[in-house]
Formats: sequence, structure tokens, C-alpha cells
Amino acid sequence: MANYNKRKGKEALKGGIQSAVEYLRDKYPSETFYGFALFTTESAEYVTFTAFGTNALEETYKSYGKRDESLKWSPADSPYHDECGHFFARANALIEQVDIHQLTEKQYNSYVKRFHTACFEAFRELDEEQLFGCGGQREAIVLA
Repeated sequence: MANYNKRKGKEALKGGIQSAVEYLRDKYPSETFYGFALFTTESAEYVTFTAFGTNALEETYKSYGKRDESLKWSPADSPYHDECGHFFARANALIEQVDIHQLTEKQYNSYVKRFHTACFEAFRELDEEQLFGCGGQREAIVLA
């Protein structure tokens, strides 16, 4: 059983996030993205990426036949959910090295904390590098 390396995890997450954001912006130039998020389980058994955009949200409203505001932040209803999961192969390979079923409660809690910290630090560092824009553009985007 390997120990989760937060530094390597953060770097893998940063690479995945940056690739995903750049890919989505290039593929959907008319989309106004209002959110980018990492998606995982409570026990951090994998990670993928999801994004939220105004055009996609309007299409989702049409498909449901109503403007249900709960759809705005529903990863499963975003057409961008897991479209960029392949960019997280390196991050998931690091996660797979940890067999959470063999961890003590203390080890498990430590692992989950290190993983979530790596996620937040990856977003913070990319935000400081202005991957998500600056000024009004950045203020309109939620990172989670």
C-alpha cells in the first residue's frame, strides 16, 4: 500500500485542470463558463472534472421543459461533466496506489485530508496564474 503524495497529486491535478479548461474553451468558444469543479467521492477514490456554462444550462432547461434552478450546479446534468476525465489519468493513477480499504481510520482521514488539500491548492495556484481570467471575467467563475 502506497502513501498518497500530496505534492505529486497537486501537480497532477493542476495539469489535469489546466488541460481541461483550455480544451473546453477551445472546443466551445461561444460558451460562457461560470463554474469549474473537481468531482470525486467522499472517500476520494477517483477524480474527474466538471464544468458549467450558460449555453449548456439553457439547453438543459429546454431538455427538462422547465427552468429548475437546481440544475445550475448539477454535475450529472452538465454536458461537460467528465468530458475531460482523460486529463486526470495521472491524478487517478496516484489515487489508485492507495488501497483505502487497508487503511486505519487515522490513515484514511489523513489520506482524504491530503487529497482534498491538493485539490484546493491546485485550484488556488492556477487561479493565481490567472487561468480562470482576471477582473470581472474571474469574478463570474466559481471554482469548487
